[in-house]
Amino acid sequence: KPSSAASDVYKRQAIGYKVLNNSANAINHNVGIGHHSMRNGNVSGHRNVGLGPATLYDLTSGTDNIAVGVTAAYNLTTGVGNIAIGS
Repeated sequence: KPSSAASDVYKRQAIGYKVLNNSANAINHNVGIGHHSMRNGNVSGHRNVGLGPATLYDLTSGTDNIAVGVTAAYNLTTGVGNIAIGS
């Protein structure tokens, strides 16, 4: 069984500059693709997807959110089940 630190890492995907930058906590099944996606918040929510630059930028404890497009859901912090398309 992997250590807890290793298991925390395999549950997320971050592709791009400073994606999930402030997320030191264990985060489950989050995907950020595009520079600064989920960057600002310390993401502790689960099953979020940000596709595009600065998507879900301020996200903290939000869960089950999807953002597609430049700055989609930029200021969302704690929402649940949101879908944002476009800028």
